[in-house]
Amino acid sequence: RLDCALVIVAAGVAPSVAFLEETPVHVAKGVLVDERMETSVPGIFAAGDVAEAPDLFTGAHLVAAIQPNAADQARIAATNMARGPAARDTKLNGVLAINVLDTLGLISSSFGQWWGEKPEAGGSGVELVDEARYRYLSLQFKGDVLIGATSIGLTQHVGALRGLIHGQVKLGDWKDRLLANPLGFVDAYVARSQQPMALAR
Repeated sequence: RLDCALVIVAAGVAPSVAFLEETPVHVAKGVLVDERMETSVPGIFAAGDVAEAPDLFTGAHLVAAIQPNAADQARIAATNMARGPAARDTKLNGVLAINVLDTLGLISSSFGQWWGEKPEAGGSGVELVDEARYRYLSLQFKGDVLIGATSIGLTQHVGALRGLIHGQVKLGDWKDRLLANPLGFVDAYVARSQQPMALAR
């Protein structure tokens, strides 16, 4: 017995794959797919909560059951399904691990490799702790690329964190600015991601 004030059960998502047990479609936790969202059977594709696709950073297969990943995977799968076998060359950049949790009104989120990278492998990080306002932010870098983030109590523009991480945006001197002020991630996203894209158009 453990005395406590609150118990939170976060069981996650379990894909329904039992119907594939007697088929040649390979499954693990979910339906295993390659970067084209194609299963072990050519011409059969899977996307969304049931798909187990390569992780953006590690390449290991991962079920990441959340809407942004499902939308990305569906676009890749649909594009490749519409093409002939010889032209199925649209590839997923990689699944980005994302978790968002509402605990009694306190929003927490994590993106990518939130635990960081070892310093000898080029890893570095910064934390912002604001206990009085129930806010926390951790940014994790590899070189000048943001590879992971964790936030608590921050709900404004956290999509910019996803954009920087999933886009593997090279921050340049913005990395030093973020180490000094982690809350500047929106400005970093606009400066290093949005403007070059706009110029490219």
